[in-house]
Amino acid sequence: MQKINIFSLQTHHGEYKNWPLKTLLLKNGESTTTYLPGYEVLHQFELPANEYLLITDWDCPFEEATEFILLDSTLKY
Repeated sequence: MQKINIFSLQTHHGEYKNWPLKTLLLKNGESTTTYLPGYEVLHQFELPANEYLLITDWDCPFEEATEFILLDSTLKY
């Protein structure tokens, strides 16, 4: 497992309570067709089988929740 830094999540604007429950995944700053739970990527890893492990959270100081997401090489989970 190798730590990487190629993924991010699209930024939301407006009131936090109106943000969607899934966020567009960006790869090297470019849009993908994948939407993930959470609002920021905390950690990301590339696995030997060309898979990715992303750890996201909801960027909320009142309710902490962390998501662990395994994506295949086509960015599907």
